[in-house]
Amino acid sequence: MADKLTQEDLLIVLQHSANPMIKLNIEVLDANRRIIGTLNCSITSGSMSINGESDVRRTAGFVVQPTLTEKIKLTENSLLWLNRDIRLSVGLYNPAAKQYKYYPLGCYIYTDTAGT
Repeated sequence: MADKLTQEDLLIVLQHSANPMIKLNIEVLDANRRIIGTLNCSITSGSMSINGESDVRRTAGFVVQPTLTEKIKLTENSLLWLNRDIRLSVGLYNPAAKQYKYYPLGCYIYTDTAGT
């Protein structure tokens, strides 16, 4: 069952209409859907789409900047590899609480990872 939207949620979204402070939370899951790691990133650009007529209903593409505390390696045993599933949540900054509030976006699989 989905969470119910609250007055707090509405206020957070309305405050972000002009200058959003957004973070992307990426939970990396194992084959049993257990969380094996979390990447907290700032979104530099990205897009998401939902298409009910496609075999792949939801797609997401993001360019993210990991925090300085993240040590990310692209190896077979790392968090960023094609055999992992991920669960995405978007965080909107709540100035009243002085913290981010996260909203679920769904589970995804990697189809491509690129480093620069």
